[in-house]
Amino acid sequence: MFASRANGESHQDLVMSSHQPRGEPTRMSPRLYEISIRGAVGPTLLKAFPELRAHKSGTDTVLSGLLADPSALYGVIHQIEALALELLEVRSPSAASDGGDSDIHQCAGARRSWAKGDLA
Repeated sequence: MFASRANGESHQDLVMSSHQPRGEPTRMSPRLYEISIRGAVGPTLLKAFPELRAHKSGTDTVLSGLLADPSALYGVIHQIEALALELLEVRSPSAASDGGDSDIHQCAGARRSWAKGDLA
């Protein structure tokens, strides 16, 4: 489509007049995650993770539960970092039940900043 300017010149109009119709948005099913944190996490700090259950694994704490999507996972990881807890590992055993290998992401050293593509 071409539009005319006030001075009589024409230029191509690259603006879409409407969006293409789409079907229903793809809905992700919740996924089970196990998130390991170094050391014992007390009941007060565990209140920051109401959607997850906590249990001890040796001297460390494992948070587990269903998270709706990667955004929810990133929110939990952000909360762990905000509370100055040390993230050790993120595991998704439900990936194996979907026909793939279990997703495991370990944190080497004291801290690791997670890139967005690492945990999708």
